[in-house]
Amino acid sequence: MNDVKHEHGSKPACKQCPLPNKSEGTCIRRRCEHADLPPLVLPEAPESKWHIRAGNIIGDHQIQLHIIWVNENNGNFKAQVVELNDPSTEPGHLGSYVTEGRYYGFECIDWFTSPTMDKAANDDPVTWEIPETSTERFHREGSVGAQFLMGWSKENGFTVDLDS
Repeated sequence: MNDVKHEHGSKPACKQCPLPNKSEGTCIRRRCEHADLPPLVLPEAPESKWHIRAGNIIGDHQIQLHIIWVNENNGNFKAQVVELNDPSTEPGHLGSYVTEGRYYGFECIDWFTSPTMDKAANDDPVTWEIPETSTERFHREGSVGAQFLMGWSKENGFTVDLDS
């Protein structure tokens, strides 16, 4: 494309335009391909009180989850396990509860909020669990007697734990 700057309306394509009003403002509003459009600036999304968004990859050194959906009202989310560094299916191992490549629903079970804290700047810990009946171990053995927990705290970021 020619890098030579033209006065608006004097570009060859503009001279051939059948529309009578060739002003720069009108061309920009019409989104004319020949107009010098201002850069598109997307507003920055506010921080989620849950510290997660659809599309995020979260986790720790043991597991990585790709979040595909978040309920902003209650903090529940669905995610795919994209990396699992403890795939053993023996009790006490992450792989006994989840499988790499599969999708799981996480329910928010604990959200400590200070009544005086501004919700937009929430630094309080959050804890989610995969309901027992959704784990791989439950489908193999029935009741498992433990929880698959994902937590977030300002100090540690995201962490996963098996709580029995």
